Amino acid sequence: MRTLELATVFNRINKAHGTLESTAAQILEVVRLNDANSLDKFNALVATAYDANGWSSRQGRPRPGDVSAPHAVQVYVSTLRRAYRMGIKVLKLNSMEEVRREIRKNTRGDQPEPPPELKGVQVAATGALNGALWHDVLVVWEHIPPEEQQSLEASVRRLFEKYVKKTPPALRLVA
Repeated sequence: MRTLELATVFNRINKAHGTLESTAAQILEVVRLNDANSLDKFNALVATAYDANGWSSRQGRPRPGDVSAPHAVQVYVSTLRRAYRMGIKVLKLNSMEEVRREIRKNTRGDQPEPPPELKGVQVAATGALNGALWHDVLVVWEHIPPEEQQSLEASVRRLFEKYVKKTPPALRLVA
């Protein structure tokens, strides 16, 4: 019995990847033909395509009887959704590799070092409130005049001091 060599497997993966990527580039062609220049338009195209294939387009946990789209399809759809959310001009791109490259380029950016008091705190979008309490407090703080920032900070510190007294002693030492 002859054993399969790893080099052969890698070669097969490479060939399959090339075929899959060229097929996936057709997603961008359909996007351009339908002038899907926004996330909403793209989502409508995706919902129609999922329905045509008998896949559920419901977000969240699937219900009994739902048929999920294949994982490979979901990966390409989520990649394009991310590109739209980042404001990338998807209609100008010709391959999924270009989409991924633009996402990487827009993700890296020169991020300033956060002040020590905000180390570990992440703000997803500084231009919009998302309902997460501390995210929204930081976004509001960022968009108000400096004198109001001091007032908001003082109010938050008073609340913090009030409730830190109710925490376990070990936590209070750190805080």
